[in-house]
Amino acid sequence: MSEEREGQQTPGGNGKKFFLVGVLGAAVGAAAAILLTPWRGSEARAKLKEGAVKAGEAAKEGAAKASAAAKEGAAKASAAAKEGAAKAGAAAKEGAAKAGAAAKEGAAKAGAAAKEGAAKAGAAAKEGVAKAGAAAKERAAKAGQAAKEKAGDLVRRAKSEGAAKKETKAD
Repeated sequence: MSEEREGQQTPGGNGKKFFLVGVLGAAVGAAAAILLTPWRGSEARAKLKEGAVKAGEAAKEGAAKASAAAKEGAAKASAAAKEGAAKAGAAAKEGAAKAGAAAKEGAAKAGAAAKEGAAKAGAAAKEGVAKAGAAAKERAAKAGQAAKEKAGDLVRRAKSEGAAKKETKAD
């Protein structure tokens, strides 16, 4: 990653060095200009002063433009952030509404399914009770028939034994 940043300004690192090199270059250039100037000393000083004033004015103007551009950029960024937040809030609200509607629909479907299931269970229970009752009635009828037949057999047997005893007493 350090290879990618080579030659770029980084906070507190190469930026300071770049600034110092620029200041040093300006000082060396000023010294060379003073030494190699064809003007007399007072003329050179006046021209240097004029150049310094112009440079100062240009620097102030550049700083004012940079400040204005920074303020404009900050205002645009703030407006964009507010707009983004508003859109995100609206999207979240819409999503919550859709989720609520889906949950309500799901609950209604679940209720209907439960009601249908309970009705089917009730019908099945009723049918089961009816079948159990019919089966019990049929078993009771068979048991009654069997008891009736058994009782008839016992009565016939008792009559035949009673007749046999009468005959043995008569002999």
